[in-house]
Amino acid sequence: MKIAHALIAAIVMLLSVALLAQEGRPKDPERLAKARKIYLKGVAKINEERDQRLKSFTVRYIKELEKIQVAYTKKGNLDAALSVRNEIAGLEPLVAKTPEPLEAKKPEEKKPEVKRLKLRGIEEKLGHKLGKHPKDAKRYHGNYYKYFPGRISWTEAQARCKKLGGYLACIKDMRELEFVWKLADKQDCWLGASDAAEEGKWAWLDGTELDRKNFGGVLSLDNKRGNQNWLSLLTVRGNMKLNDHWLNSSDK
Repeated sequence: MKIAHALIAAIVMLLSVALLAQEGRPKDPERLAKARKIYLKGVAKINEERDQRLKSFTVRYIKELEKIQVAYTKKGNLDAALSVRNEIAGLEPLVAKTPEPLEAKKPEEKKPEVKRLKLRGIEEKLGHKLGKHPKDAKRYHGNYYKYFPGRISWTEAQARCKKLGGYLACIKDMRELEFVWKLADKQDCWLGASDAAEEGKWAWLDGTELDRKNFGGVLSLDNKRGNQNWLSLLTVRGNMKLNDHWLNSSDK
């Protein structure tokens, strides 16, 4: 029995050596190429299905985190809200859409005209033409932003923006607000909203209404000392705060 086992082992070893000697020189290269193609195709499909499942699960998790962030914001717990927002930001690349091949994209002929019409509407509200943004301005969702440090009043700040072909930032939600806050290095700055036309009716310079529910506990428009009709973005105890202010205060 021992001899038999030794012979079998020797035969197996010899067969292995023979196979190794033939490696790289298959008798049927077409069959080998076909096998490899089927294998790689199968691996790609498995990876795609896995990625889709992960993406779907991550999207659901992000939606839940966004609800939690809103809840923290409404309660005034800005540190926790910011922490949740940072986690969301870290997950967003995982669910970013993969660009479609160029040949699969449909031409969107109407978009440029829609954009021009929107700009015209903003220009009518502002009373002046919009120009080209500064080269070092930062882009966010199709708009460009630049922070100018210095102690000036709200009207002086808007006049400076107008001279550059722009206007004070009009913020629509917490994400955009956080972007602007960080862009300003968390320094106090003016934003483009006011209720000077009608007390308590806050509107942005682009003509849209300031939607208070979008900012939760960050927003405080109490007009506590009267004539506080101009919106400022402050940093209070390390947290961002939207507050109404006086027109001619030069502390921004």
